[in-house]
Amino acid sequence: MKLRWKLTTAMLVVALLPLGGATWLLVDGHIRDLAEDARAYNIVTADLAMNRVDDVVQQGLSDALKTAQIFAQAQDKTVREQAARGQLLGSMDVHALALYLPPLDASDPAVKVWAARAEGREAPSAPASINAASRVALEAENRVYLPLEAVGSRRFLPVVFPVFTDEPRRLYAYAWAPIELTRLNAELAELSNRHGEGALDQLFVVDQARALIAFHDASRIGESRADYGVVGDTPPEALRRSYSFTGEYRNARGEEVLGVLVSIPQYRWAVVAEQRASVVYASVDAALTAAGGVAAAAVLLAVLLGLFLGGRASAPVVAVSEAAGQVAGGNFDVRVDVRSSDEVGQMAAAFNTMASDLSEYSEKIVEDARVRNDLSRYLSNEIMEQVISDPDSMALGGERRQVTVMFADVVSFTRLTEHHDPAFLVSILNELFTIATEIVFKHGGIIDKFMGDSLMAVFGAPRGHEDDALRAVSAGEELLRWIEAGNAKWQKQLGGVALELGVGAASGSVLAGNIGSERRMDYTVIGDTVNIAARLESLSKPGQMLMDAETAHAVEDDFNVVSLGVVELAGRDASVEVYGLDE
Repeated sequence: MKLRWKLTTAMLVVALLPLGGATWLLVDGHIRDLAEDARAYNIVTADLAMNRVDDVVQQGLSDALKTAQIFAQAQDKTVREQAARGQLLGSMDVHALALYLPPLDASDPAVKVWAARAEGREAPSAPASINAASRVALEAENRVYLPLEAVGSRRFLPVVFPVFTDEPRRLYAYAWAPIELTRLNAELAELSNRHGEGALDQLFVVDQARALIAFHDASRIGESRADYGVVGDTPPEALRRSYSFTGEYRNARGEEVLGVLVSIPQYRWAVVAEQRASVVYASVDAALTAAGGVAAAAVLLAVLLGLFLGGRASAPVVAVSEAAGQVAGGNFDVRVDVRSSDEVGQMAAAFNTMASDLSEYSEKIVEDARVRNDLSRYLSNEIMEQVISDPDSMALGGERRQVTVMFADVVSFTRLTEHHDPAFLVSILNELFTIATEIVFKHGGIIDKFMGDSLMAVFGAPRGHEDDALRAVSAGEELLRWIEAGNAKWQKQLGGVALELGVGAASGSVLAGNIGSERRMDYTVIGDTVNIAARLESLSKPGQMLMDAETAHAVEDDFNVVSLGVVELAGRDASVEVYGLDE
């Protein structure tokens, strides 16, 4: 075989094998990372969807209770009925109510004594009496959720609950009210497109009969999904307990999807979040296409160079070929020794320039990815982009800012460490802090630091808002509500013990900036406000959020806040008036 053909063959082997191996390794690792990211995103979205479901149901239950409580008050009958109808007309989710006189037993079921529906609002008709089989559940749970009812394309969750008089407290009647679930459709659509159009392929809720009860396309409400992938494969009894599934399967259109199903056992429903595999792995397809183009160009270049340089000395060509193989393997520091000014020397010089440019570009990409990854652990995307675009903001020093500081701590966590493996508890804390970070970021705050089983968040630095106190209290209140939903799973894992948070918030002037050295620094806030927030968190009871007067006055138009008195805080000479959220 002539030298030119030998050289051509050698260049093809040296160029393509490292390129193919590197491409395979990069693509394989990238696929695993993308699948894990999609799984985590689906789980977080499903958890948030569960919170939205619970928010709608609990808001409807609250409206129904307010309406029913009107009748438990000593007022004129006509006045009570008019007030109750007005309450129904003003509710977003409850448009009908019926009252039944006790007792409720097998021989004498409660009989309807009053029923009304808001004028012009759709709602199911109230039953003539309450099924006596609900008695035990009513006594044990104070409420019973009945099977879903439909009026046209709308779905309603009927609930039965007892109504008591205030003083003396006695059972006045049983109330029946249907909670409309239509608002969930818009809630799910917002969650689905939270990170841009097409972030999720589908996000929906099904009942125990596998029928759609919440979906962004309202015309498909009631559609059966009994034969649909993960929904059809989930056993009915799984919806009665905390249950979740993640994996890849085919949707109704035959497309591969990465999905997660999470049960909502209190209603026997399930939330499903899916992303199309073609969307998740789109960057992989693009990389393979680019790799194919690079490989084709490499083949063509190897053939042309081999034929052209075959008659010349092979040593320089072999040197360039070997160096190209190292570059294909990721070693951009390799250089070719240039000893001539002819074509071979020019090729070697061009190769050295290319390797140098690739080395600089690779370092820049790695550094940029590291910076973004580090910042994303502490800052929202908006603030992270500001820091990256303005490197001068990373200089040492600080400035006075008006902020609200929030501390959240897992109550009695030390007791859990006595009975559970540390690695297991760390995994639960990581799951809790993942959602807590999302909640803080959603309300415009930053995570200052994690301290064991607690976290510190700041609202107002490095970027301030006019309503930072409201953002902090809203985040704390949402965090307390979310952990109640999360306990449906954690209590089972922790042997019946529920995780509970104590939250403290304080507003005031602090010194905010970068503290440390030029090589290692932290962005943090320092001041008496931080100490007050930490002390309030330590005073809070499980499930309670405490705040100082400045924070309370800033949010009193949006939250019901009550003064809990003046207390002495450890380490401070001046006393502080403490406020809490009125349940």
